[in-house]
Amino acid sequence: MGNKPLISIIIPLYNSASYLHHCLQSIMQQTYQYFEVIMVDDASQDDTVKQAQKWVHSDPRFYLYQQHVNHGVSTNRNIGLSHARGTYVSFVDPDDWCAPDFLQTFINHSSGNDLVITGFYCNEHVASSIWPLQQHYYSPGQMLPFIMANFGNIRGYVWNKCYRRQLIAKYHLRFDTDLTIMEDMLFNVKYLMHAQRCYYTSQPHYHYVKRHNSTVHTVNKRMLQDIFKAIWRSSKVVLLHK
Repeated sequence: MGNKPLISIIIPLYNSASYLHHCLQSIMQQTYQYFEVIMVDDASQDDTVKQAQKWVHSDPRFYLYQQHVNHGVSTNRNIGLSHARGTYVSFVDPDDWCAPDFLQTFINHSSGNDLVITGFYCNEHVASSIWPLQQHYYSPGQMLPFIMANFGNIRGYVWNKCYRRQLIAKYHLRFDTDLTIMEDMLFNVKYLMHAQRCYYTSQPHYHYVKRHNSTVHTVNKRMLQDIFKAIWRSSKVVLLHK
C-alpha cells in the first residue's frame, strides 16, 4: 500500500448476527483498502462471534476481541481505541453499512483537518442538512453547536466522522462508560476541544439503519438522567476549556 495512511475502523458488537455480514461486506468493498477492522464483542448471545471469526480467519486486516461480561458500547469502543494502530480512526455500527467511497472521502479531506464529517442516510433517506454549503472548512468553535444539536446531518454521532488517533492518544480521550446514551456526543465535544480545523461535506456516505425496537428509542428514567449528564458534562468541558 506504499505510504498510504492506515484507517482503524472500530465496530462494537452485541447480538449482531442478523446484519453483521452486510456491514462487513460494505467495508470489504471500499475503494480505499488500507484499513484494519477492530471488532469488540460485548458477550453476545447469538452467532455474532462465530460470524466475526469467519472474517478474522479469511482476512488478516480483521481483528476480534471478546468480552465475556456485557459492559456496553462505550467500553467496547474504548477497547477498540486501545488496539487501534491507524493514523486515523473511524467507527461503524454493526447494523449499518457504508458506501464504497466512505473511507476514501475521509482520506481525500484528511490533510490539514483533525476531524472530517460526512452526511448520512437514515433508513435510506438523506438526513436533512442545516448547512448552507455542500462542503467547507470550519473551526471547532463553529462546528460545536452542530455536534451538540439533535437534528441535522452532523450531530454527535461518531460513525459519520474520522478522527486523528494521535489527538485521541495525546489527550487520553475515551467514551464515558457510565452513560447509556449521548456518550458519543460527549466524546466528540472532548475531541473538538483539541482540534484545530474540521472539514464537512453534506454528501452522504454512511447508511444509518434506525431500528424502532432499539433500546436507544425506549425512553426510561435512566436514559433521561444520562441525557442530562451528557449535556452537563459537555457544557462543563467547553467552559473549562475557555
